[in-house]
Amino acid sequence: MNKAIAFVLGVSFMWPVAYAQELSSIAKYPKADKNENRNVIWLEKIDHEENYKVEIIATKQGMTDCNTRSYHTDLKKKDLKGWGYDYFVVGKADQVISTLMGCLDNKKTLADIPVVLPAGESIQRYNSRLPIVVYAPKDIQIKYKIWKADKIVPAVISNE
Repeated sequence: MNKAIAFVLGVSFMWPVAYAQELSSIAKYPKADKNENRNVIWLEKIDHEENYKVEIIATKQGMTDCNTRSYHTDLKKKDLKGWGYDYFVVGKADQVISTLMGCLDNKKTLADIPVVLPAGESIQRYNSRLPIVVYAPKDIQIKYKIWKADKIVPAVISNE
């Protein structure tokens, strides 16, 4: 039984390494600047990719209390010249926006604070053939969420 558990754990830890390709095998993406990270999102090949979307999510660690907090920044889509591929650049997120409730316990904790990105650029089509490459400042963590359309519902026609 221990061998079976070790095998399952070994396979689950090896999967991301085996799945991820070298980015240089796809195209010559620029290296990250010293104050930023290059984040690469490799998507698994699935059936009916047209029914899926990928949302790029950004967070930044900071101290928070009972108030709701967020940062806002831009997400620019850039063209990888000569290749026809895109990549994204997240702007700096220095100004925190917060509600101003009085917190009774005045307790502060370290938490991931959302960095709000423009919806028009943060949601991308699902494409397992090309990675999504996102350059972000080192203090911003990039994550992603997969969205699936379960069914397509027709609109109601009203010619009144």
